Amino acid sequence: MFKQDKVYIGVAFTFILVAVLYAVTFFILRIVYKEAMPEFEEKFTYIVLGINALLMRYFFVNRKQEKIGMGILLATFIGLFLALAYLYNHIWR
Repeated sequence: MFKQDKVYIGVAFTFILVAVLYAVTFFILRIVYKEAMPEFEEKFTYIVLGINALLMRYFFVNRKQEKIGMGILLATFIGLFLALAYLYNHIWR
């Protein structure tokens, strides 16, 4: 799948995967419920953290590509920080 072991590949892979998962999940919810659920962003954050944990384990342990795993970890922390900043500014104020 990935021949090179580079941090930026892990970061890009994670952001692309999250964007695709968000779009697919959002549109499925729009079709099923006719509107997006209000708790969607909060629950989606937990789902993405779980998926990223599985991806990190796969790249760290199974593939022995530590730099891609570190890129996934970095993107996870950046995404978590942005999600918390969003929640702080829009919900908890």
